[in-house]
Order: sequence, then C-alpha cells, then structure tokens
Amino acid sequence: MDWLCPSYQYRLYQQIMSQYGQITPGSTIQNITAVVKAGDVHAAVYDLTDNILYLANGRDLNKPDAGPKPGYQCQFVRLDLNIEYAREQPTTFD
Repeated sequence: MDWLCPSYQYRLYQQIMSQYGQITPGSTIQNITAVVKAGDVHAAVYDLTDNILYLANGRDLNKPDAGPKPGYQCQFVRLDLNIEYAREQPTTFD
C-alpha cells in the first residue's frame, strides 16, 4: 500500500494514538497492523532497540487454497537481526 491512502492513513493514526506510550512489537502486531489491515502480501514489524524483525507472509492470491490469510492475519516469525548480520557471507566460486 502506498502512503497516499487517506482512509488507511487516518485509521493508522487512530490506532497509533490509541496505543501511544505502550507500543511494543506485540501490540503493533495485534492492535495496529491487524486492525488497520495493513500488510496483505506481508507485514513486517521492526524492533530497532533490540534489532528484532517480526515478519508474516500472506498467501499467494493466485492460489486461494495455498494459505490461510493476508499477511497481517498470519503467524509472525521472529528473526534476531544481530544473529543474521553476524553470519558469514557465503563464498562464491568463480
């Protein structure tokens, strides 16, 4: 979704304000993205304090039986980006 969607922008504003002062990754997933319905293809929530990424992927819309729901309704996966950034890059063979 692009940024020029007034109905979504206002709904996002309302949800952020309702959570103001108590926003956590969990509350963002449950009370912001799920309510606003932001993230049909995928939803990503970044915790920049702890370098954690929460990511959920939606189903393939061309395969209606392939998955359950839009991204914001799916299970989120937690990735510790400190671990991911510390991984050695694979070597390539020329």
